[in-house]
Amino acid sequence: MAALALAVGIVFTPGLAGHASVSGTGAVIADAAHVQAAAVWTGGLAFLVLGLVLTRSRRWELAATSVPRFSTTAVVSVAILIAAGAINGYLQVRAWRGLWETEYGILLLVKIGLVLPLLAMGAYNNRYAVPRLRAQIASRVERVRFLRLAGAELAVMVAVVGVTAALVNAPPARTEIEMHEASETELELGPFMAHMEIMPAAVGRNEIHLTFEKGRPEEVNLSARLDAQDIGPLRYRARRGMEPGAYVVRRVNLSPAGEWELRIDARRGEFDLYSDTVHIDIGGGMSG
Repeated sequence: MAALALAVGIVFTPGLAGHASVSGTGAVIADAAHVQAAAVWTGGLAFLVLGLVLTRSRRWELAATSVPRFSTTAVVSVAILIAAGAINGYLQVRAWRGLWETEYGILLLVKIGLVLPLLAMGAYNNRYAVPRLRAQIASRVERVRFLRLAGAELAVMVAVVGVTAALVNAPPARTEIEMHEASETELELGPFMAHMEIMPAAVGRNEIHLTFEKGRPEEVNLSARLDAQDIGPLRYRARRGMEPGAYVVRRVNLSPAGEWELRIDARRGEFDLYSDTVHIDIGGGMSG
């Protein structure tokens, strides 16, 4: 009983100490199921291979009974692993772009890339090797191939464990996306009203979109400066967008971090120039 309680505690510990703990009870349960299924699959395969290697002369007699039993357990474990992994992946990523725009998402793609060949090798063994081992009609070549595939599975599983360890230490993709969401504000430039959006509002290159609601100026320019570091003004010219009243400024370099001052100039006719200034704190919010 004590051993069972200890096992349950070990299964739930990663979720309670990791990302799942801040995503709710469902995430903790899914994480525990994921850990349990992975442990059964990986540990079971390791003991199976070890047992077959140590048995020597009676190896394939043991394989006739142990391999089919493990195969059934592995199928159930894989089904739970995929379902729980999909739930956890959704809860920690949420947006498709989080898969390629964040460290967590990239590591998750690497993990999926490693798991896919594992599934392929397992499916092959289950379909072809297991029935022949059970019936004790597998040829010497087939037996050697089975052991090699089992060893390859274990090697890939070790790599998956390594990637999983890195995933645990990486911030969830949804958190990174929320931190780098676009900053938005409204501008008053004389007779013009404009909506400004800065993406991703993070250190480095940014893209600024301006949408004018009343009328459209002939020319729009932007300058950026960071007084604390005596940087700027860095001047940029906005290009007309595809939509009516839309302008875009690309590759605006807001680096290093700090409170940047952005000045937007809108020209109408030959002599009318209207300006507005906003401040954006990289990693923070925006003020007028």
